[in-house]
Amino acid sequence: MQNNVNLPVLEDHLAIVDDLGFTSLRVAELIANLEDVFGIDPFQDENVSITNIRTLKDLCEIYTTYLEKTTAK
Repeated sequence: MQNNVNLPVLEDHLAIVDDLGFTSLRVAELIANLEDVFGIDPFQDENVSITNIRTLKDLCEIYTTYLEKTTAK
């Protein structure tokens, strides 16, 4: 059985809550899943806050910046 689900094209400017419909709980679950999958937690850094995440680009930049810092050491 096939489900016909219309998923939006993910673009970096999309707001995670307003455009994609995530609740704060779902954002927290997403971040927990990313930590499980990638084995990193960029939110350990006191300068990084989950409240700074508005768009997909924001989320990607947090992980990219963290990886750049940790691999440069």
